[in-house]
Amino acid sequence: MSVSVTVGHGQSQGYRADVTSFDVYVDDVIQHVCQVRRQHPGIPVFCVGHSMGALVTILVSLKRPDLLAGVVCTGASLRANGEPVGWQLLCLKVLAYFYPLRIIPGTTGRRNPATRNPEKMDSDVKDPLNRHEFGNRFRVTVEGCSAIERAVAGAASFTSPVLLLHGGDDPMVPPAASTHFYEIIGSEDKQIKMYPGLSHEIIHELPEDAAVVRKDIIDWIIDRLPSS
Repeated sequence: MSVSVTVGHGQSQGYRADVTSFDVYVDDVIQHVCQVRRQHPGIPVFCVGHSMGALVTILVSLKRPDLLAGVVCTGASLRANGEPVGWQLLCLKVLAYFYPLRIIPGTTGRRNPATRNPEKMDSDVKDPLNRHEFGNRFRVTVEGCSAIERAVAGAASFTSPVLLLHGGDDPMVPPAASTHFYEIIGSEDKQIKMYPGLSHEIIHELPEDAAVVRKDIIDWIIDRLPSS
């Protein structure tokens, strides 16, 4: 059974944490960036993406390599802990076709915290736009795996300036995923940095650590702005 295109995040329409294709996210970003460029011609546009957003940003750059002046990825979901492969992924694809919105058994347990910052964790819990129940849907998991495959397969064609940042103790996405992507991409302007002890949401870590990450991002972007 299939349903109409959904986005499933924030104030968008659709079921929570569901998407019919990652191209929905990619095309939305491209549309928005094109609008920004029309409103502010001549100003370079950089995109900072986190986790799944970083994966989407990579796919945007692969589809439109001329669109962005640079890309910053934090905790990019280029591989997931417990990611299904082989026969597991094949079974998931079949189940996703018939039961796209069903929760995958065994994924409903409480996850490790994405940050060591208790204030950030508390704000996430109180945010009404967040999805607060645990569990991964069949369809979005399959679509996510497909998006990862596309990103890795297209790595040699990824030529945008890129800064890859990752927490050394990320419990959700192994740091090795960013390292591997860094090694295989075609970009001539590429940098990678690991932050020992930091979790998944490095921009929202403890204030002193988050400040370092944000400064690294700002400095990288400033270094790539055209001189006036």
